[in-house]
Amino acid sequence: MLGHLEADRARVAELEAWILDLERSIAELRVEKAIAQERLDSYKYPVLTLPNEIISEIFVHTLPRYPICPPLAGALSPTSLIQICRKWRAVALATPTLWRAIEFRYYFDYESYTPAWRCPTFQIGDAWLGRSGSCPLSMSIDTVGVECALLSAIVPHRARWEHLKLSIEDAKSLPRLFDGPAPLLRHLDLSLSCYQQFEFHAVDLPQLRSVMIRFFHEHWAHAVKIRLPWAQLTSLVLWAVPSSMMVSILHQAPSLVHCVLGFPPKRELSSFGGEHITLPCLETLVLETLILETQPLVAREDFLLNLSVPALRRLEFNDGTLGSNPVLLTESTSVLAPRSAMRACLPHPLRSPRGHVDLL
Repeated sequence: MLGHLEADRARVAELEAWILDLERSIAELRVEKAIAQERLDSYKYPVLTLPNEIISEIFVHTLPRYPICPPLAGALSPTSLIQICRKWRAVALATPTLWRAIEFRYYFDYESYTPAWRCPTFQIGDAWLGRSGSCPLSMSIDTVGVECALLSAIVPHRARWEHLKLSIEDAKSLPRLFDGPAPLLRHLDLSLSCYQQFEFHAVDLPQLRSVMIRFFHEHWAHAVKIRLPWAQLTSLVLWAVPSSMMVSILHQAPSLVHCVLGFPPKRELSSFGGEHITLPCLETLVLETLILETQPLVAREDFLLNLSVPALRRLEFNDGTLGSNPVLLTESTSVLAPRSAMRACLPHPLRSPRGHVDLL
């Protein structure tokens, strides 16, 4: 028994000495750690030594080129910049140009009946509008069932609209969107679903130069009347627009330089009526046929043969545009630009479905 006690006393003394040795080592390590931490705390990361103006400019260059809209969330969104550190957050929130290109995408949930203003996407977009300050705005809006809520969010900023892309189900909302001037608006892109007659007039747009119009339901497109300052446009895209509307618009747009036409169904092309259209400034003309409801749509020859574009430099078309009469290419181009030398490239059935004519 006494022997065991002696052994335990010796073991305790040994452990005590070992603990003291370890505590000295730990104390030394703590001192070394404190010195290293002090060096780290005194270190200034180069990016954090840059002036805020430089950091702000770097932030802007991480985004897609304006007017393209970045995603509202994720690595490519400016929201990621406010989650790195306190300084970056302050700089990002103080940089209005980071928030000036906004994409609203929202589809009403008819099962849950969630109000639009409670949707995270809607709330984020609304926050961006506030952060953008007084910057001109680029907005891409794709909504179903929330047009009224959307109006309340974007109409107060109408004086700042510069690029506006709208894809909406209730086209009757358009007159309310444009019941006042939009002095900075340069580009307007409309994709419309129309189920009843309505008129849309927006003429107080002094900077408007580019317009795109698409109809999702061409049957109802005939009940729509759109009035824009066509005479000042230099770029125009008309997609599935009724031929009567197309002809009327082209007659009012003598300043066009670039034009893309997606022809309406064949049954409507007779309404071109052989009307002569002159576009004296047009340099590029792109002709497309559409496929809606599985039916190929073919452009009528009388449109090309009654189109005068003396400044035309490039004519582009897809495989179905000339219908069953490719000879129309040489006939029409001689009318389109009779004094120009041309190089023709007909679409090859085994190659690209697109062809073009360069007028030199």
